Amino acid sequence: MNMLMILSILMILVTSIIPTFAQEESELDNKIESIAQMLALRVEGEVIDVSGENVYIDVGNNDGVLEGTEFMVIRLGRPIFKGDELITYEETLIGRIKVETVEKNYSIAFVLNKEQDIQKYDKIRTKRKYRVAVTRFAFGEKFSYKDFADNLQSILTNKLFQMGMEVMERNRLNEILDELKIDQSGPIDPNTAKEIGKMLAVKALVVGELSDFGDKVGINARLVDAEKGVVISIADIQIVKAIIDPIFTVEVWVDRSEGGIYYPGDRFYVFFKANRDCYLTLVDFPPQREALIIFPNVYHLNNFIEANCIYEIPAPEDDFAFVLDKLVGMEVIRAIATLKQINFSSQALNKYKDYGEADFAEALATMMNLSKKELATASVRFYIRELKLPKYK
Repeated sequence: MNMLMILSILMILVTSIIPTFAQEESELDNKIESIAQMLALRVEGEVIDVSGENVYIDVGNNDGVLEGTEFMVIRLGRPIFKGDELITYEETLIGRIKVETVEKNYSIAFVLNKEQDIQKYDKIRTKRKYRVAVTRFAFGEKFSYKDFADNLQSILTNKLFQMGMEVMERNRLNEILDELKIDQSGPIDPNTAKEIGKMLAVKALVVGELSDFGDKVGINARLVDAEKGVVISIADIQIVKAIIDPIFTVEVWVDRSEGGIYYPGDRFYVFFKANRDCYLTLVDFPPQREALIIFPNVYHLNNFIEANCIYEIPAPEDDFAFVLDKLVGMEVIRAIATLKQINFSSQALNKYKDYGEADFAEALATMMNLSKKELATASVRFYIRELKLPKYK
């Protein structure tokens, strides 16, 4: 065997795989980012009156303002031009205020701090920075893109986090909703939203529905006040189905990249990701040895991975390592991604050791009776060279 697992039997194994969310430069990614921007949009308004420490502003429930929302207070100064075109105004930060009373079209705030006295007509500005939970979007029985609901939930969670919101982790959210026996395949009504918000201790929920419009999918997303059950903001877009039904793909690489050079005794690390939620198997084809499945393994029995996440094995906190032995030559690691869980055997896979990528995928599909949409493969090659020490006379 060309790989030894160095195990620490004196320590408790930490078996978590650390995913790092990766941004996808794609049309779908851009569409979901636009949804996040609509939900987390910047709220701007104006001071309409000041009475002692109370500041009245011209934005309220209709604008998505909640009790506790904080605003910067800004005073506009001289205009700034580019040629004859007015670009903006010089801005001076006057202070910060926090909303304590919200009405339909206005709010009352108190002063947190100020550099100067706040005056009528001063401008106010904030971005929504709530603690939120992104639920799985509902879809009808005839909706044929159910996997997209999970993918959308995952990417939208990432986008809102990048925009400054505190977002509840997706897996933990789904666990709690399952415990509450809340069916996420159907719409979440305001009363249910309030119940969920209370259980999760979040300020707002992102809820929504997916609709099938022939060659397009409609996405209706709403940011809902978890305490009052009122809608704060809405995003409603349509996207063509072609961009939400991409070819199932998987990627795999090692820490020294494709064609990297290793030496006997070196440790190596494998990274992988897929563009859909799936089950992943890593099989190692070492030089002059039989195939060996290295993931899943006894330390990572669960081989389910989330879409668009990068995984590392061994993870930094794992108590085992992949170490190369003395056999030299080319080593190949293949990643096999499937939409359903399949228990592959090293012995069955070994006969495909010398297959090219396309032939390997086709052979697996035939062996497991899978369609091309249910299977994705990828491989990485690296080389183990003999370590030659200098000779001294």
